[in-house]
Amino acid sequence: MTQHTKAPTGQVASMPRATLVVALLALVTNSQPAFAQQAPPARDSRSFALYIGSYTQGWACPAQRDCTSAGIYRSEFDASTGALSAPVLVAKAVNPSYVAVHPNGRFAYAVNEVGDYMGQATGAVTAYRIGAGGQLTEIGRLSSFGADPCFVSVDAAGRTLFVANYSGGSIASYHIAADGTLSVASTIPLTGSGPHPNQKGPHGHFIAESFVPGRVYVADLGSDRVSVYRVDAAKGTLTPDAVPPGRLAPGSGPRHIAFHPSNRYAYVNNELSSSVTVFTHDAATGALSSLQTLSTLPAGFSGENNTAEIQASADGRFVYVANRGHNSIAVFRVDAASGTLALVDVT
Repeated sequence: MTQHTKAPTGQVASMPRATLVVALLALVTNSQPAFAQQAPPARDSRSFALYIGSYTQGWACPAQRDCTSAGIYRSEFDASTGALSAPVLVAKAVNPSYVAVHPNGRFAYAVNEVGDYMGQATGAVTAYRIGAGGQLTEIGRLSSFGADPCFVSVDAAGRTLFVANYSGGSIASYHIAADGTLSVASTIPLTGSGPHPNQKGPHGHFIAESFVPGRVYVADLGSDRVSVYRVDAAKGTLTPDAVPPGRLAPGSGPRHIAFHPSNRYAYVNNELSSSVTVFTHDAATGALSSLQTLSTLPAGFSGENNTAEIQASADGRFVYVANRGHNSIAVFRVDAASGTLALVDVT
């Protein structure tokens, strides 16, 4: 799963490099996209599978050479002990940086985070069938209609897939057929910029359906906005909602979104400012109103840092944010009455 800051064109981001990029906090929600925090299915045991995306080439690899990763890996997670089995390669792929599993458990989808696919300045999204032992068999691949796709998710009904393109500054949606294959439904360019050097244009970094079926939220790191879209259930097409976007402070760089289980609050981790913003959420209209912003770092830290992932606990009592640079997880307690946060630990 993607956890990095893209560098400006022709430059390498001055971040710690990694050959295997894993969103550790995905363990909180069964490796589903951060936003789709629905109750996990009943299980016969406390052990279940995780799919791990990785970078195989490019900016994240030493000296721009190939990484040691080869694609998508699978591991068993024992929730009773916290143990992870050794990752096993289940699909060779180029830069499958973010992975989503279909609600029926039969298919998986990964973005290919590249900027040159089939001779075009775009990335791709690949569909897989999940077979025996969790092996992935490719069943189709399409353009993502924008360079460096970094996020992929599936709606709760399993009919539509969404992709956010970072460098391409756009989003796309796809209709999912009964056999798991994809067909293009819509492609939408994003607009806007911000004051940070990494905000010279729009950078889609998150797109997922909310608790309300058909309502989709998009975090644009480049324009400091969280926008709302509607999806046509039959066609999979996206259209902008009339609700004004949620606004972040200039230079924040909103990356991912987690909603409180009550659906009354939304939490956004800001990659560029190493902070988390609390929004009140109007479940009827989808509107977001900024309520609070807190640092994800301990007092006195002055090194380089960017946030990566955000999760809300299933009981709604805590919010977790991953820091890259400080290499930690910030733990926030949620005030039950107001939804506001208080930093209680940085691990």
